[in-house]
Amino acid sequence: MALDTMRATLARMPEKCDPLIYYKRVRLPASGWRNNPALPHGLVYQGVSKTPMELYGATGAQSSVLPALDGALGVEHPAKGTPAHLSAYLKVMRGHMPRDHRALLETLAVRVLVVGEGGACIGCIGCIGWGNVSFK
Repeated sequence: MALDTMRATLARMPEKCDPLIYYKRVRLPASGWRNNPALPHGLVYQGVSKTPMELYGATGAQSSVLPALDGALGVEHPAKGTPAHLSAYLKVMRGHMPRDHRALLETLAVRVLVVGEGGACIGCIGCIGWGNVSFK
């Protein structure tokens, strides 16, 4: 199945992407300044604001693709059973999506859960979508 192949490919990331290098050299500058221990009060953007700003960096969570798949397949990320910070973070990220994308996700959220053969897909989508969370 294509989802199994995708999952197997993503599982190989540590072969060529050392987690220490990724998290200490690449991810930190790209992660933004919100909740960044190195800049607890944010960063002053000269010519933009005289007060420090705390902005999120680039993140796949700002994309509506995986949340749309989750919604279409009935995958939920409740505060219970999901790391609380992840559930809250995903909700905050919706505010950074275009209005029409948020509307689509709200529409998909009211769908009936997928049953039957979709169950296997739900498990695979969960592994693919949030695999980067466990990449440490």
